[in-house]
Amino acid sequence: MQLSCLDPHRAVGSFRAAGRTRIEVHAGPYVACRVRSVQPEGNHYDAMRRELGAGAGFDFVAGRFIVGPEAQYGLPRLAKPGSDHTMTYALTLGYRF
Repeated sequence: MQLSCLDPHRAVGSFRAAGRTRIEVHAGPYVACRVRSVQPEGNHYDAMRRELGAGAGFDFVAGRFIVGPEAQYGLPRLAKPGSDHTMTYALTLGYRF
């Protein structure tokens, strides 16, 4: 197992599966800021500009190719009781140069 921290707020653990194949597990907090949003007319939800949350996921790395899912749980209204939350799911498909 190899631990690294490329992003100062995200921890990464890497496990060798076989040969040049690895599984990388990553988790940590994030801060987000909405740049622009388009909402349909009649929508009464007030989108917050800033959000704090935590994300976790794993990557399957075979040579230079990467495939991996990730989930992020955001808390845009920490100070309000009964606040809403957001969930974001992502799938990474990539190639490392």
